[in-house]
Amino acid sequence: MDGYKPADAVTVTVKPAETSYTRISLESESYVPPTIVYENYPDPVEGAEGFHLFSQYNMGTASESQLVAADVLAGKTIRRQIQKNGVTYILSLDETNEPYVYAVKDGTVTEIDKTAIALP
Repeated sequence: MDGYKPADAVTVTVKPAETSYTRISLESESYVPPTIVYENYPDPVEGAEGFHLFSQYNMGTASESQLVAADVLAGKTIRRQIQKNGVTYILSLDETNEPYVYAVKDGTVTEIDKTAIALP
């Protein structure tokens, strides 16, 4: 075909009672793949600023007083956590698999009313 790079030869095996087809990909002779340049992505080879790995991290266990929603989540299993626009949404289930949804913002925990949520 004029204007396209030559296609590779494809071997197709035809079996009874099965659909057989080839997957053909044509590429224009003038096509040049785009080069992606990430302007704000740090390049560790170039030594970009803002890309730091420390030699040591101080990890510890949070105490009960540090856990914001520890009292409302007691006895529940956390299934999902989503953080969006500075709010953390927590989906949890109790022992009877009753769902509870909490919104945590600035240390304040609010239970979201489930009566308006319809499941498909």
